[in-house]
Amino acid sequence: MFVSAVANAPAGTAPLVMVAAALHGVAEVFEERRPWSLKRQGVINANPALVEREQAKLARLTDAVAAALRGRGVGEPAASLAAGAGISVFHVTFQAWISPDNSHSFSQIAAESLAVLKVVAAGS
Repeated sequence: MFVSAVANAPAGTAPLVMVAAALHGVAEVFEERRPWSLKRQGVINANPALVEREQAKLARLTDAVAAALRGRGVGEPAASLAAGAGISVFHVTFQAWISPDNSHSFSQIAAESLAVLKVVAAGS
């Protein structure tokens, strides 16, 4: 879904905007699966091998998104940086979203996380 969203973004879209659109696109899928995601993450957190596997999956996803960005003409290091930042936002969003005390939607948390990323990047 991430790769498809990047591939289907309008021409001239900025790399991080493509990644942000992909993040919001997956939000709908996750909203329907919150109870399952909570159980799944509990199993992963209880098993170090599964934690490692999950980290490897995120790394592969980052590589796939970077490749999709390069396929859209985004050069390096912009493609890798945008993909890495986007997948980091996804990971932070997901962890906050499955928190037992969370009452916000995946999309809302993603938007807040993206806004924080922009502040962090601009503050250097």
